[in-house]
Amino acid sequence: MVQNYLPKNQLPSLNNEYVCWLDLMGTKSLMDRSPTTCTIKICQFHLCLSNSKIEGISLYPVMDGAFITTGDQDILRNFLQSVFKSLTNDFINEGQKNKHLYQSIIRACIAYGPLGHGRDIQSPHIPPEYKSSLLFGLPMTQAYSSENKAPPFGIYVHKSARAFSPVNQKPFSTRWLTWFDSNYNPENLIEQIKGFYMWAREMSFCLPFREDTIDTHEKICYQYLNYYKINPQGKKTNEESQS
Repeated sequence: MVQNYLPKNQLPSLNNEYVCWLDLMGTKSLMDRSPTTCTIKICQFHLCLSNSKIEGISLYPVMDGAFITTGDQDILRNFLQSVFKSLTNDFINEGQKNKHLYQSIIRACIAYGPLGHGRDIQSPHIPPEYKSSLLFGLPMTQAYSSENKAPPFGIYVHKSARAFSPVNQKPFSTRWLTWFDSNYNPENLIEQIKGFYMWAREMSFCLPFREDTIDTHEKICYQYLNYYKINPQGKKTNEESQS
């Protein structure tokens, strides 16, 4: 007899929701170099997420990242805006003190589709606090595997969230979702990003951080933060997707 059997009728039902994978970049190499510094950065990351949590959001922390779920696009936008604003401000402040090792960069990817929450597992044999940490569904894989398409400090939208949406909302209309509006001035952030990547080039063998990867990250980040300057039509597109 199978000891750890769970019948199908005890599994959680799947319902269409947004899921966002939010990642703290560079933690693997940092953990190799300085476990204490890496632990501090991971804890600061999760402190920001817990402080930014709003009604309608479910958080699933996973070491140096987190899955975020919600059935409402506006709630997801508001949550991500709060998180990105908070962590970019921290990035700027640490950079102004030349503490590049303590600067943290995040990026995210959003997907949409059927998700199941562990809290809805009907089995009495799994402790409630353990069940509540579990999440299931294909969109998790889509968000996680496509996160590398997001710019540093940016948000990539998987095609599932560009094709489908809740019945009362429109799908996302672009591959990049901006957490800032057209009035945002990114100059301070861009200046600190340049300083960070200059330091990363000087320390490329120590970190380690491939210089061609640094060049790519810096370029895509610049284009993302200057999205409305480079692409004025993007303002109209973004407004239409929210209406």
